[in-house]
Amino acid sequence: MLAIWPAYKSLFRFAQYPIADTQRDRTFGTAATVRALISSDALNGVSRIGLGKPGACFISGVAMARINESVAGGANVLAFLDMIARAEIGPAMMADPLADDGYRVLVGSLPGNVWVFTDYDDHPFEKRKAIQYSDGVYSSAAGRYQILVRYWPHYRDLLGLPDFGPVSQDRYAIHQFKERRALDDIIAGRVESAIRRCSNIWASMPGAGYKQREHKLATLLGAFEQAGGRIA
Repeated sequence: MLAIWPAYKSLFRFAQYPIADTQRDRTFGTAATVRALISSDALNGVSRIGLGKPGACFISGVAMARINESVAGGANVLAFLDMIARAEIGPAMMADPLADDGYRVLVGSLPGNVWVFTDYDDHPFEKRKAIQYSDGVYSSAAGRYQILVRYWPHYRDLLGLPDFGPVSQDRYAIHQFKERRALDDIIAGRVESAIRRCSNIWASMPGAGYKQREHKLATLLGAFEQAGGRIA
């Protein structure tokens, strides 16, 4: 995991206090700047929300990914994107309207205490910065597919992504499928094989081995079908 400045150890303790109403610069290192993460202007627009009601994340047969189906490679690719989002973020947080179907969610969020960023211009974390969201656990994961900042610049430039918006996040994830040689499996409906190939990227997948909660294969297959995917 990435190193973090000492003041960040208080990040989620600050979250229980009222949102700061002053705008501060986008730097790290003091309690004041950690508190600024709760303002809408700090850190590419990070804020804390506790609004919206948990509800159904998927409408049967309808994928929520924003990229065009033909550009993505078909309905199965969209369904696989939705499956990952459900595994990484969960239906309750994705259902919050301010989470924008998960595209704005930051690592460490919980249902009823969701952290989002509000600026899609770029990845919300500066290079080599991270959140300590539990004892000894650090991460810079952000967005629907929990993209780490250390990988973002490379793929942003490789794919010519204009921003960190929903379609850019979708394209990033699909490129990961290609790199893991899983895209053909996804398109053909060989979902179990695709999950196996992608498990080293997303910690929520079975067999990932990152000492985080892993979903059962049956749960992911159900989410894939619920999002409109077809299993071979």
